[in-house]
Amino acid sequence: DFKGYLIHKEYTDNLKNKVEEYIAGHPQTSEEARAELRNFKVVKGMTAEQVKLLLGEPERIQPLNTGNKFRADARWVYMMKDTVCIYVVPVPLFFTHNAYHLYFKNGVLVGIEEVKLRYS
Repeated sequence: DFKGYLIHKEYTDNLKNKVEEYIAGHPQTSEEARAELRNFKVVKGMTAEQVKLLLGEPERIQPLNTGNKFRADARWVYMMKDTVCIYVVPVPLFFTHNAYHLYFKNGVLVGIEEVKLRYS
């Protein structure tokens, strides 16, 4: 609906302004990183500060030992807001929720995993 569009446009306009302020205050940011920030894309190699700029604070931050596949020292968990209910006939069978696990080493994003959580 149109109201939803206006809220989305206001949010993206606000985020665009924050991104441009960040870039102006961090002239050492590479051209590649600037392009990703301007496209609102979270990619490996971004700093924790850049990820927070685009996604906000994570739901949880979990310290890790470096024996994981990304050799990361922290995992940030972001839960997606949309919940999907799977129906069989008229009875809900289970709910799914998407989450993203972002892995950091020394404050730099080194891995991203999408996780589907299922609740019966």
